[in-house]
Amino acid sequence: MIDVLSFGEALVDFLPGKTGCALREVESFRRCLGGAPANFALGISRLGGRSGLMAKLGDDEFGYYLRDTLHASGVNVDGVIHTREARTGLAFIELGAGGERRFLFYRHPSADMTIGPEDVDTALVSQAAVVHAGTNLLIREPNRRATHLCFQTGRSAGALTSLDLNLRFHQWTSRDAIRPTVEATLPLVDVVKANDEELAFLCPEQSPRAAFDTYFAPLGVQALVVTMGPVGATVATAHGEWSAPAPQVHAVDTTGAGDGFLAGLWRALTRQGRPSLDDADWDTALRVANKVGSQICTAYGATTALPDESELRW
Repeated sequence: MIDVLSFGEALVDFLPGKTGCALREVESFRRCLGGAPANFALGISRLGGRSGLMAKLGDDEFGYYLRDTLHASGVNVDGVIHTREARTGLAFIELGAGGERRFLFYRHPSADMTIGPEDVDTALVSQAAVVHAGTNLLIREPNRRATHLCFQTGRSAGALTSLDLNLRFHQWTSRDAIRPTVEATLPLVDVVKANDEELAFLCPEQSPRAAFDTYFAPLGVQALVVTMGPVGATVATAHGEWSAPAPQVHAVDTTGAGDGFLAGLWRALTRQGRPSLDDADWDTALRVANKVGSQICTAYGATTALPDESELRW
């Protein structure tokens, strides 16, 4: 069994040797694992869970660097394939003085953007208690059909499904394309994670409670988790609403904070085996998620400051 199988992009992040300036002023970069689904899978493993990644990488040195890094971290990479159709995606990151970031992607297209339904290992998906994906592979076909197939296969095998909205608005052809794409996917999803900006986009001027009741629940979602940066996070379900504050930290790089938050959340929910959302311990899950997400911000890189299981007081 795999506690959580993550589907989607794995990229190489290049962190700047100098912060608080434009990329044109940076003379050196540090290579790191990147891509939200890959960060998430590594986070689950670091926290003591059994995770897997299903992804498509280039048949190149950067692709093998990512595979080797994930494997060395305990992530099941049976679902990772290499292709000569395109190269592994790269992202150069510009960091502001307060940890805010901007990305310059080299994905025109990258290997992850060529993944289709034929690349989905349905047998591997069927082993997972939770199947997780983001929206970056919902932007275009055949990635969208592959993502839907993962969710459908997981659901058929009794898994819970998880979607990180993680909206990169500039990557979509237009903002008008986002809502119908998300709404076509939500009936396949049990848990949705959004940040406050993404919630405001989909449900303007609505609280997490109101957004869940009027928008997400009617589409079949069982739980809406909303992160609000240093304020903390809230989850709304049909059974209630829970909130937890975030630990106060000195943030130097917010890259991967949402991925770490989700890793902490799902590690807490799956720690006792296959989870049930009807009696989930959301108080504990939110506290763990906030701790992991906040700690990520204390070092440069999306996974550098990931805690291990021994650092969590369950």
